[in-house]
Amino acid sequence: MSKVPQMPASDRRVASSTLANLSAGLCGAVVLLATCATARAGESSVQLLTAFQTLCMTEPLDFAKNDLTAIGMQFSLQQNMSSQPDESGFYTRSKSYGAIAARYELVINDTHGPKGDFKSCGIRANEADAADFKAELVKAMKLGKPVSEAESGDGIYHHTAWTVGGRTLTFSDKSPQNSKQGLRLLLSNNPL
Repeated sequence: MSKVPQMPASDRRVASSTLANLSAGLCGAVVLLATCATARAGESSVQLLTAFQTLCMTEPLDFAKNDLTAIGMQFSLQQNMSSQPDESGFYTRSKSYGAIAARYELVINDTHGPKGDFKSCGIRANEADAADFKAELVKAMKLGKPVSEAESGDGIYHHTAWTVGGRTLTFSDKSPQNSKQGLRLLLSNNPL
């Protein structure tokens, strides 16, 4: 049986101190990465909210203008659902456009029916941190207590709504599923 050579005590101290320094460095790197990820999440929320405000809140809700804006910004059409007006003149139009570099979708709707007109403009972001975005939304738009909070009938989404300038602002996330990512923010012309 071969004998394992023993390391002199002075060398073991160097190895231990080197290991301690390496461990401290790795811990510092982990903390730095976590801080950077949090900063990026905050920046992402600010950028997403700015996009929403620019696309949906600068003018009265107008399907045709929002559609032209998305085309002008070279967003890619993701979905186009439209019905021809029926004999009563009722119709529904809905489109979503992908903002590929920004990782969100612009969603616009326009319905004319027996109960009146419904128009909405919003964003959907599947990768966004919902809690971070909601905190930024409440802070930036100075939103008070919501007028309503409820889970969707299927239990997948949690909806929070505020009245903003005679319109309804609805934030939806997947918190009932314990999912931290994914959100939808929708501004509609019908107050609650």
